[in-house]
Amino acid sequence: MKQDTQPVVGRDTSGLKARKSDESLDVADDARLAELGYKSEFKREFSSIETIAFSFSIMAVVSGISSTLSLILASDEGGHVGLVWGWGIPVPFVMCVAAVMAEMASSMPTSAGLYYFSAKLAPEKYAPLASWITGWANITGQVTLVCSIDYTLAQMITTAIAVGTDGRVVLGPGPTYGILLAMLFLHGMMCSAATRILARLNLFLAVITLGATIAATILLPVCAGENRVSTKVAFTSYENFTGWSNSGWAFLLAFTVPMWQFTGYDSAAHISEETAGAAKAAPTAILLSVASVGALGWILNVAISFSIASVPDLLSTPLALSMGQLYLDIIGKKGMLAIWCITITVQVSKRHPLG
Repeated sequence: MKQDTQPVVGRDTSGLKARKSDESLDVADDARLAELGYKSEFKREFSSIETIAFSFSIMAVVSGISSTLSLILASDEGGHVGLVWGWGIPVPFVMCVAAVMAEMASSMPTSAGLYYFSAKLAPEKYAPLASWITGWANITGQVTLVCSIDYTLAQMITTAIAVGTDGRVVLGPGPTYGILLAMLFLHGMMCSAATRILARLNLFLAVITLGATIAATILLPVCAGENRVSTKVAFTSYENFTGWSNSGWAFLLAFTVPMWQFTGYDSAAHISEETAGAAKAAPTAILLSVASVGALGWILNVAISFSIASVPDLLSTPLALSMGQLYLDIIGKKGMLAIWCITITVQVSKRHPLG
């Protein structure tokens, strides 16, 4: 008697293999934590790419430079040299710090991060003190950093309002402070979201940040047209507006801008207990985010330098941020408001990972 043969239907096991791979990574991460004396208590819902996006979003290039252009042109070194080389020179040194931090995050993938690192690197007798000092120094810096980011976000909003109303509505310190408080509240709510939501949101915002940076880098020199300065001026023109007679010290002050920008990349270490494959993902995120921000930031600063025809004229703007005036001069009101709204969105993304 002939038996009927049933066709064999193959099953797609790719999803099953992916889940097993994730589970094996989680087991390895938890085992490493156990070796360090920790018990894993967080959900590992950040993938490697989302961890990179998390660290990259904190150092959002286009919004950070837009926030500090006035500072580097006027308060710090004033001029094209500070804009270009005040960023380019510190980057290799920041990379050295990032490399050391990445190595520690790889060997000690715990969310304690800097506090744990300092305790382990210090002599056993002084480990608690080292961790205590590191913790308080870090939280003090975080408080001031968060407020400074949201204050510049408030300045961006007031700049957009002034341009949108053709200067009829110019908000002073009081309304700006009110916007600052509103932004702090907004970011507090955003930081209270579930880990999975934050992971996906950061990936989306990182794409916007990258796109906005590339767009600004291309738009400014191209649309500046005949108003572009020469290569010699863009890279070597030095104008000291600090009031200091010592130009060397004035130039060194330009380094404060990238130091403000290159903050928060240790966040990849602090979310390592929420990251799958943290021993590899966290250090990779630290190195890639710092390297990409360093390169993109320098290229954007060069583009800005070529686009500034007159530093004194740009600094005399009535707008809260001179970067807004630069956009307005080069691409007009509609173009300025379009890219400025994207920049505001990027600045929002720069803040909430710090929560």
